[in-house]
Amino acid sequence: MTMRSILILPLFSLLINAQDSGKLPIAWGFGTSAYQIEGAWNVDGKSPSIWDAWYNDPSRQDKPNAFVANDHYHRMKEDIGYLGQLGATAYRFSVAWSRILPDCSGKVNEAGVKFYSDMIDEIIRNGAMPILTMYHWDIPQSCHDQYQSWMNRKVIDDFTNYADVLFQNYGDRVQYFLTLNEPSAQCGFGYAQKFWPPGLGLTESARYVCQHHANLAHGSAVQLARQKYSNRNFKFGMPLIATWGVPLSSSKADLDAQDRFMTFQTKWNWGPLIDGDYPAIMKSDRVIGKYLPKYTIKDMAIMKGTIDFIAINYYSASYVQNRPGAEGNYSTTWTKDGVAIGPVSGTDWQAVYTPGIRGILQWLHKTFNMEIMVSECGTSVRNESKMSLLQVVRDTFRVNFFEGITKHLYDAISIDKLPVTSFIAWSLVDNFEWNTYDQRFGVIAINRTSLNLTRTIKDSALFLNNYFTQNTKSPFKNTLGSASGPTIGSNGGSQTNSDIFHFNWNYIITIIYLNLLII
Repeated sequence: MTMRSILILPLFSLLINAQDSGKLPIAWGFGTSAYQIEGAWNVDGKSPSIWDAWYNDPSRQDKPNAFVANDHYHRMKEDIGYLGQLGATAYRFSVAWSRILPDCSGKVNEAGVKFYSDMIDEIIRNGAMPILTMYHWDIPQSCHDQYQSWMNRKVIDDFTNYADVLFQNYGDRVQYFLTLNEPSAQCGFGYAQKFWPPGLGLTESARYVCQHHANLAHGSAVQLARQKYSNRNFKFGMPLIATWGVPLSSSKADLDAQDRFMTFQTKWNWGPLIDGDYPAIMKSDRVIGKYLPKYTIKDMAIMKGTIDFIAINYYSASYVQNRPGAEGNYSTTWTKDGVAIGPVSGTDWQAVYTPGIRGILQWLHKTFNMEIMVSECGTSVRNESKMSLLQVVRDTFRVNFFEGITKHLYDAISIDKLPVTSFIAWSLVDNFEWNTYDQRFGVIAINRTSLNLTRTIKDSALFLNNYFTQNTKSPFKNTLGSASGPTIGSNGGSQTNSDIFHFNWNYIITIIYLNLLII
């Protein structure tokens, strides 16, 4: 080796790494859930979930449903290919319990196991880290027929058995597991009320019993994993949705109300999973204290210390004020002095307030001091379902939303030094929003008037691709190959895939280096 080559080697190394210097160490990508996109509800051994049974009821057969949805089951490779083309470094997906264990427990459906195994391989092949959600509200109808699902403690054992099947088959490639997505939503809408399946419409106490069992199911599954798979570096979280509370005034009463508001949203589940029990402030509350079931000493031991990171789903914000006598002694409103906290999206429960992402991350870090995953963050666009394809693709409202979110996320990590390790935009594709296709959160449009459900990338996807590939570098390793799938440029966008960029840059530097050796 010549002296010239010895001198060039350090320069070569610096050039290779220069493109990544100063980037935030965070993985980013997209999320989906099985019921909302897969379709194929009765294919290859899958049994009905409670949602399939709900929409098969004669009284609802004229309603929109997800029997086909995005036909993701048959187009999985195409959809996952977008991860590579958009440069995503993480992908959150959920497994349909009834596709793995059609009878709730017992015999495993190998076709279902293979489908998700192939999906995980595709995710990794496209450069992303798989984040597996075990349960996203679609419990097998067979569980409900046998014992009323989440209203019975038997669900704890069956969920743990189901989780074990996932660990056995996917634990060699999946490190991050999300156990149960937002238990409060299903427990409230489906068990206490009749808006969602199974539509029990029981008393308010049913909501608390359902969540009680969800916490225990999480704890039991994690305990099994830690005992049976102690050689694996599994990490567990339970994703919760929380609205960021902005104090209506600077008074101590409203500041305290804000903290109670955040505590009641998060510690209902995370309290038992961290400390083994509900927080004292909830147990002593005049309104909800009477509903909270009591955990036994054994229950507490099952749950305590069973989350490794905080998984937060952030969408919205509201003003909070002190209100003695109300639940939690607080009340919320979207307006202050007649001015809304932010524009309402295409979903009537979402007031867009992008600074809230930084506020909620600060509060979570101060309160829990754990690794944080933003496990969902996105917005729908008002009347998007009535727009032309060109208008849908030029989704300026969503682009503006993500511009604000990424700005405040960047500040939270770079200035506040918060331990946020991943950001999941919701969602990869427009999907079935539980009772409608009109509320669309996807960064890829699905043409529902087309027989082949044509996919078209929106501007928001290109914004996220450009922002994150320029400003971030995943802290997680990915060992498999190059990206594949549809080309971004096919709908007018530009090819900016980070994996391809890295490859070309390294290739050029290598050629320069080799030529200098020859000189």
